[in-house]
Amino acid sequence: MANLYSTNAVRAAGGAAAAAFAALFLSERYGVSRDVGQILQDRAFRKRMDARINHLGDDVTIYRMLELAQPDAAALWFEGRSWTYAETKAGDSPIFASSIELLYGAKSVL
Repeated sequence: MANLYSTNAVRAAGGAAAAAFAALFLSERYGVSRDVGQILQDRAFRKRMDARINHLGDDVTIYRMLELAQPDAAALWFEGRSWTYAETKAGDSPIFASSIELLYGAKSVL
């Protein structure tokens, strides 16, 4: 009787290993795991976007999003430097000054 149980256990383990191998093969062959991962990411993004839109109310514009952003949070990163939302909103950051100078050849156009 002990021999029967050990044989069934070996068969069950072999069947589980074969099923795992088949699942791995099919996933690699057809990219199922990547598709499932993408679907889960899309659902999470949609959920976050819906929550953000509900938070914004009737005014769903980039300007409203910038108004609600934390002023001291980093908004722009460029060549090892960063600017906060408050600096970009004020327009007096060095990146904007140099952009205006490059575009118009003047220190201050505004």
